[in-house]
Amino acid sequence: MDVTSRHDEPTQPSLEALEERRTAATKLLVELGAALHWAALPASIVEARVRAVARAFGLHADIFVLQGFLCVESEGATVERVELRRIDFDTHWNIGRTHELYDLCTSLVRGERGVFAGRAELERILAEPRIYGKGLVALAYSVYGLAVAARIGGGRLEALAGAIISSRASWPRSSAPSSPSRCGPCCRPSTSGARSSAASRCSSPRWS
Repeated sequence: MDVTSRHDEPTQPSLEALEERRTAATKLLVELGAALHWAALPASIVEARVRAVARAFGLHADIFVLQGFLCVESEGATVERVELRRIDFDTHWNIGRTHELYDLCTSLVRGERGVFAGRAELERILAEPRIYGKGLVALAYSVYGLAVAARIGGGRLEALAGAIISSRASWPRSSAPSSPSRCGPCCRPSTSGARSSAASRCSSPRWS
């Protein structure tokens, strides 16, 4: 399915409108990949989901994922876009958010949402507040750390240390990936011929 989905009107868009949708699609791929990465999904799943969405938009995408790093190279528009993101690790996994991201990917692949509707839904998912306050989460982590230390035979000092360390580790160290730190993007005219992989491009000294 091309990015000129029936959900994005009009039926016969101009070249300018088509290019605008393709550019929006490449940006959505990066934001979607960052959101999936931030949700602590395995690299293989992040790569597979982003590639599937890219194919649905009529684009080609190469994705390279490391623990705190995401690189997306997309082709199919007038410009080839390579963008890198650094994404901090967050210990606060949210199963509900992960499920919503899966549903969003599925709807994009099936053509149930177009580019702009998909971007709006992604922004809504990332803007959702945390269910529990930071204080309650810190308390729960403290109790958990204390219980683990006691369970493995630690004394009062070890249990106290476990509670303090767990409480400190519970505080989120990252924000939603709507505005992560970046190392890109890099845009250049798209050309035919052999494509170099995103991994090789990202290992280039110009990204260091």
